[in-house]
Amino acid sequence: MVDLDHCEVEIPCPRCGFYEPVTLKQIRLDGVLICRGCKGNLRLIDHMHEVGKARQAIQRQLDALAELAHRTITLRL
Repeated sequence: MVDLDHCEVEIPCPRCGFYEPVTLKQIRLDGVLICRGCKGNLRLIDHMHEVGKARQAIQRQLDALAELAHRTITLRL
């Protein structure tokens, strides 16, 4: 099973434009990080829980794909 919470995306600082790596878990939990460019605080907001919803949808599809991969396929020629 893939843990999507540890997947990273890069977001630009709205103040200086420096790109910061952030995990989906940090966004989902509305975390705060410090910009390495301007040292400003970046408050991460998962508006309407869109990141959490997308993570769940992707996880469901990956689980379904893994289930299909474990099934035995019989071919008749």
